Amino acid sequence: MGSRYIFGISLVLLGFLFFLDQLGVWSFGWIISTWWPIIIIIIGISHLASSNKSFFTGIVIIAIGVLLQADQLDYLPGGFWSSIWPLILILIGIWILTVKHQRSKRHPSNSEDVNILAMFSGASQIINSDNFKGGTIGAYFGGVELDLRNSKLASEGGFLELTAAFGGIEIRLPYDWKVFVTGTPIFGGMENKTRQEFPEGEVRPILKINYLATFGGIEIKN
Repeated sequence: MGSRYIFGISLVLLGFLFFLDQLGVWSFGWIISTWWPIIIIIIGISHLASSNKSFFTGIVIIAIGVLLQADQLDYLPGGFWSSIWPLILILIGIWILTVKHQRSKRHPSNSEDVNILAMFSGASQIINSDNFKGGTIGAYFGGVELDLRNSKLASEGGFLELTAAFGGIEIRLPYDWKVFVTGTPIFGGMENKTRQEFPEGEVRPILKINYLATFGGIEIKN
C-alpha cells in the first residue's frame, strides 16, 4: 500500500471520528488532544511506504511521534525535551554508521553527488559538476551551505535528501534547473525561493528534493 493511500485512509478515518464527535457518540476532542502525535507517526509510516523517500527520514519522523505520544501519556518523567537529547544522539549515530559523508569543502568540487553531515558545526561546499545526481545532507545543531550554481544536472535528473534537526540548510541552484520539492516540517520550516520560468512544453531534467525540518529550517534559492 502506497503512502498516498495510507494518508487518504487516515483522513477518511479522522473525518469519520470528528463526525461521531459532532453526533455526541463520544468525546473525540479529548482523544485528539491526547493522541494527536499519532498523526506524526502516520506521516512517518507514509514515508517508509514510499519507494522514492528516505527510509532514515521515515524513522526520524516516527521516533519523534513516538516520543511526543509518550510525553502525552506521562510516560516520560522528565518530559519531551529531556528525552529528545538521547534520541538525537541515537539518530545521529545511525546516520553516521549508515551514510557515507563528505567533509566540508570550501574549494570547488566536481563530484557527481554530495553527502554532508554537520553536527554541532557548520559545513560549506561548492560543487561544479557536469553531471550532478544528488545526495544527502544532514544538519544537526549545525548549518550547511551548498552552492550548485555552476553545476549541470544529470540527464536523468537528481534527488537530494535533506534533514535539518535543530539546524539549518541553505542550497543555491542555477536558474535553469527544474525543482520539485516534497517533505515534512515538524516544528520547522522550508522555503523554496527558486524562480522557474521555462518555455511551455519544454522538457528538462528535474531535481527532486525531499526534506525533513524538525526544529530547524531549510532554504532553497537561486
